[in-house]
Amino acid sequence: MKYFNKVSGVGRMSYTVKSTVVAALLMTALPALAGSATSANSAVTASQAQAQVPVRGSEQNGFTRLIFDFPVEVPFQVVKTGTTLEVIFEASFQPAFTGAVQSGMTNFTAPSSVGTTTTTTVRFTVNAEAYPRQYRRGTSVYLDIYPVTPAFVRDRTRRMRERLAQGTVRPQVTSPTPAQTSSSRPASTPDTAEARTAATPEESNAATTQGAPATSGATPENRTENQSTSDANVPPVGDEPPSAAAAVKKPDEEIIQKEKPKQDRDLSNLVSTTELKPKDDKKPQDDKKKEALEGPEYTQGESKAVTDGQDMDVQLTVTKKSKGVIFETNDGIAGSGGTLSVDVNSLPDLSGVSFIFNMPGIVPAAAFERYGNLWIVFDGKMNIDDRGMLEAKKILEGRVQGVYPVEHKDATILRMAITANQNIVMEVIEDRWVLQLKDTPTRPRFPLLPQRRNDTLNGNHIFVEANQIGNKLTFEDPTIGDEVVVLPLLGMGRGLSSKRDYAEAILMKTAQGIAIEPLSDKVIINRFRTGVAIKTEVLSKVGEMSAILAQKLVDFDAWRIGSTRDYKKNRARLMLKLSLAERKQRNKYRWDLARFYLAHNRPTESLGLLGLMVEDDPTIERKGDFLAVRGIANYRMGRMAESGADLFKTTLNGEQDIELWRAKIKESRGAFKDTLDHYRRGKDVIGGYVPADRASIQLAVIRAALAEENFRMAQQELDLFQEMKTDNLRERQVTEGKYLRGKLAEAQGRQSEALGYFDEVSSSLDRRLSAYARFSRVMHNLKMKDISDDEAIAELERLSFAWRGPKFEGLVKSKLVELYEQKKHYNMAFDALKYGTIYFRSEATKHRFPERMRNLFKRLFLNGEANSLPASRAVAMFFQYQEHNPKGPDGDRIVINLVDRLEQMDLLDDAANLYLHLITTRVETQSAKASLAADLARVYILDKKPEKSLDIIRATKQMGLPEDIIDKRRWVEAKALIELGRYEEAEVHLEDDGSSMAKELRADLYWGAQDYEQVVTSTRVLLGDSWRRNEMLDSKSRLFLIRSCIAMAFNRDREGLKEMRDRYGLQMRVGDLNTAFELLTNQEDLSGGELNSIVEQIASINKLRTFMRDYNKDFSDKSAQSQ
Repeated sequence: MKYFNKVSGVGRMSYTVKSTVVAALLMTALPALAGSATSANSAVTASQAQAQVPVRGSEQNGFTRLIFDFPVEVPFQVVKTGTTLEVIFEASFQPAFTGAVQSGMTNFTAPSSVGTTTTTTVRFTVNAEAYPRQYRRGTSVYLDIYPVTPAFVRDRTRRMRERLAQGTVRPQVTSPTPAQTSSSRPASTPDTAEARTAATPEESNAATTQGAPATSGATPENRTENQSTSDANVPPVGDEPPSAAAAVKKPDEEIIQKEKPKQDRDLSNLVSTTELKPKDDKKPQDDKKKEALEGPEYTQGESKAVTDGQDMDVQLTVTKKSKGVIFETNDGIAGSGGTLSVDVNSLPDLSGVSFIFNMPGIVPAAAFERYGNLWIVFDGKMNIDDRGMLEAKKILEGRVQGVYPVEHKDATILRMAITANQNIVMEVIEDRWVLQLKDTPTRPRFPLLPQRRNDTLNGNHIFVEANQIGNKLTFEDPTIGDEVVVLPLLGMGRGLSSKRDYAEAILMKTAQGIAIEPLSDKVIINRFRTGVAIKTEVLSKVGEMSAILAQKLVDFDAWRIGSTRDYKKNRARLMLKLSLAERKQRNKYRWDLARFYLAHNRPTESLGLLGLMVEDDPTIERKGDFLAVRGIANYRMGRMAESGADLFKTTLNGEQDIELWRAKIKESRGAFKDTLDHYRRGKDVIGGYVPADRASIQLAVIRAALAEENFRMAQQELDLFQEMKTDNLRERQVTEGKYLRGKLAEAQGRQSEALGYFDEVSSSLDRRLSAYARFSRVMHNLKMKDISDDEAIAELERLSFAWRGPKFEGLVKSKLVELYEQKKHYNMAFDALKYGTIYFRSEATKHRFPERMRNLFKRLFLNGEANSLPASRAVAMFFQYQEHNPKGPDGDRIVINLVDRLEQMDLLDDAANLYLHLITTRVETQSAKASLAADLARVYILDKKPEKSLDIIRATKQMGLPEDIIDKRRWVEAKALIELGRYEEAEVHLEDDGSSMAKELRADLYWGAQDYEQVVTSTRVLLGDSWRRNEMLDSKSRLFLIRSCIAMAFNRDREGLKEMRDRYGLQMRVGDLNTAFELLTNQEDLSGGELNSIVEQIASINKLRTFMRDYNKDFSDKSAQSQ
């Protein structure tokens, strides 16, 4: 048996040209490496540079997967002959096998490659019964190798041959498909019954659509007497594969012929044919055309596309050929339900195309694939505007070969001839039906489950439970000639996830709606309000669901082995098998038991068994199905890091089931955008999960959508969630659905609706969701000013004990900190942030607790917010949370600011200790240390310790200091000398210094030395002519003025005192020292005791502190700059 399948790339060009272009792209996208080919038969020499393409492999559940990671899309074909499997790529490259692939895997051995200048062939040795299946994901090529050919492929081929033998397959009566054109059939293929039998419709479909092997030839017993040499007896199905003989003799020639560009595919080239169409003189009536979706219990009558005995009228059928895509329109047919236009777009990563159907309103729809044709059915007659598809011809190339409308009086039907290995998704987005053709596997969101029933009304029948069902529509499939009955559905995502075979009818796999192939004229199909019944007088089910080509990677239903009621019995059976198994077989039974435990939500037991499996066989950790099970088990244990380590392995890339679990992990980590991306890639298979698991995934996606403010997606998922029966969900999930509806309503401004949901959830028995709802209610009331900040704080403090969990507590603490800061409860804000940082680190990072603590500390002590607090409280807060003091200049500045507060509190020893801490541990440069030493010396002077002041100044003496620091240190040293009474030394220090500070220090020096004449002279210089401008005098100027007056009094200079009174009388009328000024200048002689009293007043320590504080202010900026 030989298997031959072709997967064409984008565009249509000659084989040689296309191979050259792809090779150039590969060389551009991947680094060129010089090396010899992997086979001696290669035509590529060792000196030629070839691009390397990684080839990865993994063991999946029931098959082996190979992934060719191409950077661009490369056409390829798969050929299986006996035990040799070949993948022929139309590009020259060097496959880079990973270690696992190079050494061979379960379903293949001996990988090798042979290359030419235009092609590369990768070969494997497989079982004679092995079954390959291939598809694309983006630009990567996926090849799944199964150990045996699935039974349903053989059964399908047998049934089609039986129909051919019975003559039940009628010839095509409409316009030819692309497969019938002469350019699509190799010229060398003999037109014989044998050649045609080699590629029957079923086998052709298997090769082009399902990826199933086709027989290499027909044996005499397989051929039938009814087969003639006419092509009409063999229905064309898409692109007919070449005969086996042609495939063996001239493979390259056939490829060239299949890929040969068609020169007549220009939009301006219209081929017109005249065809008889039934004439319908009756105008469709809306009340008879379609029953109400909640209408009568039975649908009366049915519609047919062509009815015998009808008058016939001539209609014009126009076939538009546009660069490889044929568009057929029936221009003479008018619809009564408006116009249907179609927009076509590419999906991300070139992983498919989407068809957006624009119509007057949402109507019931159906979509399914049958024998290489995609059928799209809408309930109701509409005009079809195909301009959007014509304009998107480049997007459709390689995926859609032809688009043909099918006439029906009660429906709008499109038939598309599509290439193999594409999957269908149909959903409603923004009130429009959207159909997507994808390279990856898909499943309906809400799978329909046919059931056998027996009741008094319908007898023994098959029942498909559904609602919002459209009209029952009957039409003929022109490619096969048999009858199909379709019941479109209004609710999106409702279809059959797999085909069901019964004795008298086949229920086809659908992406949307119900499609039935009656196998007998006695089949009765009834439409009910709650579903569809299929029956005959004698109906018996031939078999259960047909075998699924690819086993699901995550299949809880299969792993569960029956219902929960049988849990103990099934567990005992599995454990008995494990206990009796030989050592080499134990992992097999451990695997069954581990999945059984996981399906029954017992992840702890599952992980224990998986650990034993690894101990016996460490290589099992390379298998994708093992990683998937262990990752899900860890997720259910709450071990997100371990779960992510398994589920994000590249081995599982491309598995849509895993994308759903990756979405849940990302949502738990707060990566909401990534959550939505993973869900988008995996949502097509969510319908395969039981309602509770499906709800868990959807709720995570809704939370992520709300966080990303993607309200449209949140609304859509909530609507889908709402349609699930609450009986199948956990009560917590139903309650969370209500809470999320409230959050969505709140985000969209529907406040009253949101409060209704919050109040309902607040009274629920679920403590966690009740706490969240109460929190949302408090936030709403606070926003609307219905409660004060203090009331909100009180309610949130109560809520912090209502539910203990990192996410909730982090949320509450974050809001409490915000309110604490607004109310200036800084200690409480620090404590809340510190608590959150210690006890739930992940949420602390999410809410930036450590960063917020540092910022709060800087705002208080660097930016000055703490200046509004009492000095004692500010100092105490600093020492309580000083671990948040930043390193560097900002931290130094904070300490210096704190010293000022300590000085205000007369805590001079503490201030001196802080300066010593700065000098010895924090600052590194010598200039910074010298500057801080001057500040420390100043503190010692305030603390009446001038000797220590001189000691620290001289101990930190350095050469080459900046001028401003030298001046600062000289002034402090002079002040210390003045305090010690060493006036001459102080005067030497101030010699040749004409700065204002030196002038003030000289005045201070003269006052201490009781040189009253110099006191008066220096004071006149300091005060200048400010009296002329009548300027107010600051405290320092007042001190110098009083000293000058005292000096004049001691010298009995009455004229001088009178001059001072005349000049400064107005300024000194009020304020500090005004009484002393009045006594000194009132022209009365003062006794020695009165003068001494005034001297003692101005010589107080407070005046010294005032002086030194003013000094510090004058030079604080320079000090900061020097550091």
